Formats: sequence, C-alpha cells, structure tokens
Amino acid sequence: MNIFKKLPQKNINKDSHKSSSDDSYQTIVFPNEHSAQLISVSADAEPEQVIFKLPLTTPKPLIMISGDTEGLDEETQHRLIQLCSRGITRTAVNMQAVIMDDGKDSGLVNIIGKSVANWRYKSPLIGITSTDQVTYPELPSNSENESALEPNHTHFILVNTKDNTREIEFRHRVGVAMTKNMPAVAILINGACSLS
Repeated sequence: MNIFKKLPQKNINKDSHKSSSDDSYQTIVFPNEHSAQLISVSADAEPEQVIFKLPLTTPKPLIMISGDTEGLDEETQHRLIQLCSRGITRTAVNMQAVIMDDGKDSGLVNIIGKSVANWRYKSPLIGITSTDQVTYPELPSNSENESALEPNHTHFILVNTKDNTREIEFRHRVGVAMTKNMPAVAILINGACSLS
C-alpha cells in the first residue's frame, strides 16, 4: 500500500535533493517568495516513514502549539506576539527544536509563522493538517471551508482524512516519533483546541 499521495506537480523544485519521480513530495512557493516542503500522506502512514520524507535530522526537541486568538483583546494579542517571538521561537532556536502546529493561516498560527520568519527560519516550523481543509498556491480552493496554508512554515504534512480527530491524532503520533526521548512540550493558547 502506498501511503504517500500524489500531489499537483506545478512549481516543483527540480534542484531539491528529492527525486523528481517522488510524487508525494514537492516544494511550494508562496506569494511572499518563501518556499516550503510539502508531503501528503495517508492517515494510516507510519510516523517514522513520514519523518524520513522530511529533510530533518531526528530526534529533535519539540514544541507543539494548539489554540487560537479568537476573542482576545488587542493588548493580549500584542503580549501573545511578544511571547511567541521572544519566548517560544527564541527557545526553539536555542534548543534546535521543531515547532509544530496545524499550519492553517489563522490568528495563532500566523503569529507563530511570523515569529519564525523574524528569526530567519532558524527553527523548522511544521504544519500538519487535513488535505481537505487547506489550499495553497499550487492547489486552488474548491470550498469555502478551506484555509490557506500559513506562508512562513518550512514544512507541511497534509493528512488524507476528513476526520478532524484522526488528523489531530496523526499530528501527535508524528510529534512522539520525532522526539524519541528528547524534550517535548505542548502549549495550549486561549483555552481550547479547535477541531474545525
């Protein structure tokens, strides 16, 4: 069974160290000219196989972030921006840690993405989400329910499932496989993890 799914083949980076015949891997380029590596996998994929497809050395310390900024006042959002840039991202850079979130271009994820960009992408930022919930430059939107991928991430893993619970479980399994006895922390911001 092939756990990796075929992706649209526009704008493939031919200079990448991955073979151009590898249909599950591509480089996407955002309007801000930042590029990210993207793979699409089955929800049944083994996390170790998925990690192997990413050009990262493992194990790595991990900072997993969930939550949203909905309902936060302007002052709290400003403090959150400082926390993400001066605290979370700085810590990730100093520990050579990976930051992981859902990769969708919304409040909290956007703040994390900009923080990583401000630190000149010294820490990998991996977004793991459902294939059906997102759109990106090489894949135009087909639905009102799709979110754009956040353009400052370094890697995306798109999970072929419509079940939000399976997507979140898969993100957790990849995080566990990535750390392998390394430090890991999960941060929940604003009190709830959205399953939408």
